[in-house]
Amino acid sequence: MKSLSAFVSQRGIDLFKVSMTLILLVSLCPYSLAAASPSHPRVGGACIYKQYKGEAEIVSVTPRPGGTGEYEIKFSFHPQETIQEEFVRIEGQQWSIVQKDSSYPREDFLKRYGIKTGKHLPCYLKVITKGTCTPVLFDFPTIKTGKAK
Repeated sequence: MKSLSAFVSQRGIDLFKVSMTLILLVSLCPYSLAAASPSHPRVGGACIYKQYKGEAEIVSVTPRPGGTGEYEIKFSFHPQETIQEEFVRIEGQQWSIVQKDSSYPREDFLKRYGIKTGKHLPCYLKVITKGTCTPVLFDFPTIKTGKAK
């Protein structure tokens, strides 16, 4: 039969293991109670966008410096309807088309999608209406591997 001191020390070790496990789990938890409170609103989450149909006009296609074989593709957006959100300023603005991994396109990309100065591509301007995600996005339905930056 085990002595009472052996039982108490074994129970203390088990409590220590449980406590350490709980501390580890809480520290790995991505959300804290403070982050979820009304005084500290959670950033991100489900965002809602309003979409405006239009077209992107390729303004320039220039090789990137350093002989990397990458190209910088600049475009301007021309909406088919008036943009209602006051914070969106597109007049005179230019954006770059990059690949989904944010790298600059190479010559095969230009050939695959017929990218050249003056070309017009169908494009949607997405403007945030709810949430804290990126406020303005562009979607190119005919270019599956690109995004705007």
